[in-house]
Amino acid sequence: MLPYGKPNTEGEAHLERLAKRVFLDLWTHTSPFRPKTSGTKEKPVELCDLLIVYGNVVLVISEKDIKYPQSGSDEVRWARWHKTSIIKSASQARGAERWLKANPNEVFTDRRLEYSVPNVPADAEIFKILLVRNSNVACINHFGGDTGSFSLYAGPDGYQSPFFVNQIVDGELFHIFCESIFELICRFIDTPEDIINYLRERQKLFLSAQSVYVKGEEGILAEYMKSVNEYDRHSLSKIYSNANDTSYIAYDEDDFQSLYFDERFRRRVIADEVSYAWDRLIDRFGKNMREGTSIDLFNTSLEQKEQGMRYLAMENRTERRLIMEGVVEWAEEHIDKPLAARAMLRRKHASGRKLAYVFLQMDREEPIVEGEYDEYRRSRTSSLFMYMMGLFQKDLETEIVVGIAFENPAKKFKFRSEDIIFATRDALEDEDWESFEKLCQEVGKRPFANSALIEASVSEYPEA
Repeated sequence: MLPYGKPNTEGEAHLERLAKRVFLDLWTHTSPFRPKTSGTKEKPVELCDLLIVYGNVVLVISEKDIKYPQSGSDEVRWARWHKTSIIKSASQARGAERWLKANPNEVFTDRRLEYSVPNVPADAEIFKILLVRNSNVACINHFGGDTGSFSLYAGPDGYQSPFFVNQIVDGELFHIFCESIFELICRFIDTPEDIINYLRERQKLFLSAQSVYVKGEEGILAEYMKSVNEYDRHSLSKIYSNANDTSYIAYDEDDFQSLYFDERFRRRVIADEVSYAWDRLIDRFGKNMREGTSIDLFNTSLEQKEQGMRYLAMENRTERRLIMEGVVEWAEEHIDKPLAARAMLRRKHASGRKLAYVFLQMDREEPIVEGEYDEYRRSRTSSLFMYMMGLFQKDLETEIVVGIAFENPAKKFKFRSEDIIFATRDALEDEDWESFEKLCQEVGKRPFANSALIEASVSEYPEA
């Protein structure tokens, strides 16, 4: 079991909800702690307001809810708010980064320093994010518009002007957002792979010239969502590849509004609705892993399970739509069968590996006698393993197979469950193949032997 940290304020609770919308439960750690001195368990200190640990990527997030001053000139009020919100927040995030680099194994989910945050990499790619609140009204009064976002600048330290926020603080780049913009990003770039890619592209943008001015984050977001590079990934390369020594980018919230109300974008939002079933599936598995309630028939370590779960989370929003559309269609076609399996190839997986999924639905009686449900799940998992091995045998290029098994979705049950297995070809042993051959002999067939394995594709923006 891995305990959850608790937010200290409503602002931190709101931040936690937004972060879990993107990174779900497994990779989100609220108010993590560290010892005051390395090598001890004394005097716990809060590391940051929220920590995301996702593979080799770490997001350090500092949240500040400082009331905007009401007296003085624009320059005086902005300087006061900037110092207490941004400068102090940057100091906390910088300190957390230093600790993570020096002591990655001394980060804990609890104040008693008993439960370590798992899998914190020593060589992490760290993004420092500052979420600062209460400047929205002042920015709306100055710029107009609806979002209240501030203008952005990245350049020499010391530059300060009301309603402009320098993304460079003491020589280091920070990703600084107001609350409305951060919520907008978490709403429309809402998978780990997508938001990490956005932060990388945003970083390239602000480091592309000696001084970079951007009128509004909404424009960056709109340009990112509209543009793709030669690798079919969303990108800001059209901007930063043409930067000069001083670049001014005159995007504003109208750019995002025009995208939001574009008919193609609206069709995408509607089409993506089915994809959130994938998010819910990952979250159920992740919560069971974290709370120690998952059933594991293969004695898999938490670290191995987490790595396997990341294969699911690496699918971006469009890819999740593709997967779930295929699963739903297949399940509907096989609702009357006691057992059915579907293979799905993923040759362009974000991991760079040749991956495939096996989905298996297995019917059962309802109500089920106490004690028989575990036997049903063992039988279901055994069948899932057999089909996964059959896929390895059928397609010699597949390196990784993720198997997911569940009850017949067309029937009503008092309770349901899902099982998941991760397998890599290079980890298979002779006894695995021997078990597979024995199972094939028992059932009198070889899974996928006569199946044509095809990789499907989908357009991010569906046609009318």
